[in-house]
Amino acid sequence: MEKDLFTLINEKLSGLSKGHKLIANYILSHYDKAAFMTAQKLGKTVGVSESTVVRFASELGPSKRLAGAYEKQAYNCSENRGHFRPYEQ
Repeated sequence: MEKDLFTLINEKLSGLSKGHKLIANYILSHYDKAAFMTAQKLGKTVGVSESTVVRFASELGPSKRLAGAYEKQAYNCSENRGHFRPYEQ
């Protein structure tokens, strides 16, 4: 069974670097905003580089699985639930 994004983050949280913990905690606390941010915007918001955000995502797992978990959580957390359309793969 595929894990959701919150589970993936929480399982790895204790072993993350300082920068990755900033990203993880922001996502866990502000998912409704983070779900629609670019890597550049998320990095700027938490005070890390865009490449740190990309490395954080890579650390969580294969990008296709991560993208699926991210989209599922974004859909479930979105205030505009009926209007959210994940991009086509």
